[in-house]
Amino acid sequence: SDRLFRDIMYFGQMFNVARARELNVIDDIAEEAELMDRAKKIVTSWIDNPGRAFMMLKESQRRPTAELMQRRLREENWQEGFNCFFKPDTRKALEMVMAMMAK
Repeated sequence: SDRLFRDIMYFGQMFNVARARELNVIDDIAEEAELMDRAKKIVTSWIDNPGRAFMMLKESQRRPTAELMQRRLREENWQEGFNCFFKPDTRKALEMVMAMMAK
């Protein structure tokens, strides 16, 4: 539903894995030992098609964003915003959220 995805994107609503699967936010759950093999099979199925159309489409869609990110990394002071994640009060809040998600 649009509201669910809005809440996730705008408000950072979080779910544990089982709930995310139930809401169709994720497609599947894999054991850690199987994860890379399963992911490679999925990606290979997208790539291995005539003309590699999927790859060309993704590259054309990503290029403007990648170029913008590279420019902003060169020209703007991004370190201050990034470093806030390492402040003790921010770490404490993130740990609280993670603990709530584990329930």
